[in-house]
Amino acid sequence: MATRVEKYLAHPGHEGHDVINIQGMYPIHEVERQFISEHWFEAFWKSDWEPTDVLRRPAI
Repeated sequence: MATRVEKYLAHPGHEGHDVINIQGMYPIHEVERQFISEHWFEAFWKSDWEPTDVLRRPAI
């Protein structure tokens, strides 16, 4: 019997190489999102911020 994942992957366009794996998600402020859009994520990542602190002030 096929698993749910196998059934999902059986649909055209969803072969194994099309599956993504999310490695991390970080809460960001709107001003940070705008900065990332303009300067790319690497510039933001190198700034002084704590990615796991959901109560932090904007780093930008």
